[in-house]
Amino acid sequence: MRAPRDRRVTRGRDLVRRAWQVGPGDRGRDRDDDAHDPHEQQCRKLLLELRRHCPGYVPPDPLPPGKAGDPVTVRRDVVERLVTVAAIGAAGIDGPDGEPTAPGVVWVDGDSELFVRVPEVRTAMGKGAIAVTIPVSCDEIGDTDVHVTFAVGTPERPLGMVAAAEERPRGPRAVVDVWGAALTAFAWQVVLDVAAGTAAHAGDDQDGAFLLPAAIASSGTTMIVLPQARHTFDRVIP
Repeated sequence: MRAPRDRRVTRGRDLVRRAWQVGPGDRGRDRDDDAHDPHEQQCRKLLLELRRHCPGYVPPDPLPPGKAGDPVTVRRDVVERLVTVAAIGAAGIDGPDGEPTAPGVVWVDGDSELFVRVPEVRTAMGKGAIAVTIPVSCDEIGDTDVHVTFAVGTPERPLGMVAAAEERPRGPRAVVDVWGAALTAFAWQVVLDVAAGTAAHAGDDQDGAFLLPAAIASSGTTMIVLPQARHTFDRVIP
């Protein structure tokens, strides 16, 4: 059974994709039938030159099922910006323009409450590691930060979408004891949305669906996302 398109969409992913500000381009045209036309051959040559000298301005051709695209390397400063965008989307406080509609959200668990300052979420990277810092506030502690670190692949040793989190986030015990699992899940959703939005920005498959992230890696100064078309059994038919 093929899942409907809208069930695959997350707010954070879509905000990240929009933040990339993809330029115009025709992703859906299939030119294989014109491959021997001299004019078409010249156009392909010019397109290759444009893509080589101006990467990102022309979207790549649609990928067939299961095919991986070229890795997308994202600078640290861009990752930091996209993490904030993804956090705002994951928390559901994005307005029509993508800007936050509130300074944060309140989580409630029984008698416990935690204010998560979503627009202030930030990140740091090391080789094979991505850390998400979540500023929070509560009556017991006041303002503080909770740090969630994920071990991911490196450019030399890719691990696909496999990641491992620390047993407990780093932060005040009064916060981590109650909210540790929820904060880890939120941080991972943010990382996933950055990867998914980046893969979606990278192009489409032959059905016109966004590409999916097949691997996440960190070099320490960049985040590398490998985009891939859905496999045949998972295709999204318009």
